[in-house]
Amino acid sequence: MSQGSILKRTNKRKSWRLKWELPRGEDGKRRCEYKTFYGSKADARAALREILGQLDKKTYVERSRMTLTEWLEKWLRDDGRSRSAKTYERYAELLRLHVIPRIGTMKLQEVEPSDIKRVYTEMQYPLSPTNGDKPRRALSAQTALHTHRALSLALRSAVEDASLLAVNPAAKIKKKDRPKPVKELVVVLPAEKLTGLLAAMKHEESQPGYDAVEWPMYPISALAAGTGMRLGELLAMRLCDVDLNAKRITVSRSVEATKEHGLRIKPPKTNKPRTVPIPEQLVLIVRAVVSSLCDYWRQAGINLESPQEALLFPASRHEPFVPVAPVLASQRFVMRCRRYGVHGFSFHGLRHTHATLLIERGINVKVVSERLGHSKIGITMDTYAHVLPDMQAEAADVSGDILSSLDAAGTTGYKRQLESRIVEVVPQQVVDLTKRRVGRAVECGGLENR
Repeated sequence: MSQGSILKRTNKRKSWRLKWELPRGEDGKRRCEYKTFYGSKADARAALREILGQLDKKTYVERSRMTLTEWLEKWLRDDGRSRSAKTYERYAELLRLHVIPRIGTMKLQEVEPSDIKRVYTEMQYPLSPTNGDKPRRALSAQTALHTHRALSLALRSAVEDASLLAVNPAAKIKKKDRPKPVKELVVVLPAEKLTGLLAAMKHEESQPGYDAVEWPMYPISALAAGTGMRLGELLAMRLCDVDLNAKRITVSRSVEATKEHGLRIKPPKTNKPRTVPIPEQLVLIVRAVVSSLCDYWRQAGINLESPQEALLFPASRHEPFVPVAPVLASQRFVMRCRRYGVHGFSFHGLRHTHATLLIERGINVKVVSERLGHSKIGITMDTYAHVLPDMQAEAADVSGDILSSLDAAGTTGYKRQLESRIVEVVPQQVVDLTKRRVGRAVECGGLENR
């Protein structure tokens, strides 16, 4: 059981020195902490009892002079690495650019929810500079919310792993006080416009000598529109990932670009492989891609009988194992769209278009979620909620068709059907007995007197 003591400070009215013992250090030496308390002796005893109770329950947090900057850098160095390289890079950028310059000099144990909320406010509504510096650009609420998530994870680790905090100050911020990003509508193309875009790409790339001048976009765009796969997943796709006879693609890899590692192959976003069935039209497109690459594979010394690891969409046909940077492929797609008069549409929009068209045609949302590789069906429902109102209208029409049969039968017909069903369910003797009892009740003054 933890021990402590109270000593009255000399020449100080109602001032007490609290002392309590801490667990022995790694060197085996005794340790203790002190605190000055102002108030009555009874209140000082209650404060000491609370501290000793925390020590016994192992919830006591020792005082530390560590600053928020020191903890965030330690967390990024040790625990932040447990996340994907892209996520780690983003967390480090948000914390170092927006949190550390504003409140990084504060002691970790002195950070309050109000200090954190001030960071989010200054990010979205930056103060005007007073020393002639360049004014800061106002950031979106989405960026502020991402910063909140990164900071909350770091401070939660200070509570659970390092025992430097008793509570997470970021978690104490109520949901209504957190940054509220405006949800943007997903940009999709109607089926006719999507078909026209792909047809324009195909026509341009069918011209003689096109493949020697520019990287072809039609095959990968058609696969994205027909499968809903992410750009990184398509760029990492190998010949062995496609079963042309069974008409399916196995999604097990993705290309990721980070400042620290450059381009590299990693598991898909949910770390879970999935299989996506494809129609005959996409099978023919993949066969055409393989046929166009055979000569280059032969020049690279790849066995044409088993070119399993060769990429279907390499950075260069002369380098069949080097992937394209996702940002470069995305920029090329946007440029091609602008050339055809399609503005404000990104490569990721092909994925959204694929899902939207499937849902509009009545495909079960669970099936769509599995094709997209979402970890939860709720993600699919939230992302494509703009499609659901139309489906609700269709559901209302179906309900109307069901109820219209009642009007067609008529009220009289419905009562006759109901009476016949009652007769079938209730024995005739019970019906006759009920009628006699009701008649007697009426003769005796009505049912109210009974």
